[in-house]
Amino acid sequence: MLTAYGRAWLSNLTATSRLVIARGFHVELTPETLRELIYLIATRLVSPLLLAGAALVVAGLATHLMITRLGFSFNKLTPDVKRLNPLRISPT
Repeated sequence: MLTAYGRAWLSNLTATSRLVIARGFHVELTPETLRELIYLIATRLVSPLLLAGAALVVAGLATHLMITRLGFSFNKLTPDVKRLNPLRISPT
């Protein structure tokens, strides 16, 4: 994924950074302009990262389910309250 989309994302980062800096210093910064800049950053830079993260999560979950033959236990996800108690005195 990095080799396929990394170069395009970095070039998009460069172009977006130049555009945001140019608009930030040459145009009067109003709430509408700020909203446009945030939308531009979100659509060009954050969305591809979120999609790549989602793809990695799905791939990891699919791998886990294939290895465990569709076994999934929620017991390991629940926190152990006894272990989290900082005032617990260990017996000596």
